[in-house]
Amino acid sequence: MESWTEKALVAGYQCGLAWIGYDRLWRVPVRNGSLLAIGRVMKTGRFANGSTLLRRYTGVPALDRRLETAVVFYTDLVDPRNDSAERNRLLLVQVHSTMQATAFCMLAATRHGPSPRPLQLLIPAAWGMINQFWGAAFVYPLYLALDGGSAATPMNHAAVPALLLSACVGALVPLALLYPAYAPSCPAKTRQRSIALYRLAPIAYVVMHLGLEHMAPTLLGPASVPPAAPYLAAGLVAAAAHLYSVSAALTRNLLALVYWPAGPSPSTRPANVVPDAAHLFLWYDLAVIAPSFFVPAYTTLLPVAATLLGVGPIVLALLLLAATVVLGPAPVLCFAYAARATVY
Repeated sequence: MESWTEKALVAGYQCGLAWIGYDRLWRVPVRNGSLLAIGRVMKTGRFANGSTLLRRYTGVPALDRRLETAVVFYTDLVDPRNDSAERNRLLLVQVHSTMQATAFCMLAATRHGPSPRPLQLLIPAAWGMINQFWGAAFVYPLYLALDGGSAATPMNHAAVPALLLSACVGALVPLALLYPAYAPSCPAKTRQRSIALYRLAPIAYVVMHLGLEHMAPTLLGPASVPPAAPYLAAGLVAAAAHLYSVSAALTRNLLALVYWPAGPSPSTRPANVVPDAAHLFLWYDLAVIAPSFFVPAYTTLLPVAATLLGVGPIVLALLLLAATVVLGPAPVLCFAYAARATVY
């Protein structure tokens, strides 16, 4: 059990990362001029390459206006005809598989304890929506700063089957955003509408889980699913996405362009300003998520590291650092939670 001092130090560390994330995500675009470029597209209704901005996505004007920024942000990023399409796709796969695994961990956190309630699912839905509009580099450290160590409490066994189904089915959610990036024949309107509706994915994910909670008892018996299985499933999918992104970047000589982007500069062509800024934005997400997830993975495993792995604190930290590089930050967090679930 962590002391209050340890909890305060962890919360302070995460809040510091959240501040760094906010600065990188929202102040850098002001300084490099990309925010002005996004505003120009929203004002004129035309992208720098001449294509038209679709303004109707859901039929609810107030909501559609809120979704416009995301559409401007992502449209050129997921356009397979863009000059930087290949490197953009690889980072999109990496980041959004990481976000989906994290969304699952937030969902699973509400299913620990003796009697989880449906209303508790409003928590991951709310955090997911905040993340969609404010960015993972800012929101995830804040969430972890406020998380009360939910993974340290036993998971409700009756909730495990539905969580396993949600981990597997939820892995398909990022395809709503990724499909246009891999489909040159995807119409521009479909691409923009897909981006807009993906913003509502956290709500759809929670609603889907509610349905699976009713279906799971007939599909999977509670005794047949170990508590670690949902975390393992979510982590394996995110690890596969990470390995695909890194290996593809290596074989295509794109590693530096994918994972060390320069972002827009005064010499950047107008048509590339927004996609270059969006790529940099997503890279900042990944750069902040990695150290943010390391700490809860470490504190979750530390009490059981000697029993499960036969290692001490320093070796555990080195193993987690290596695993973060090889597998990605989200799998490390998922696997840490899975390991802890085996010793309740």
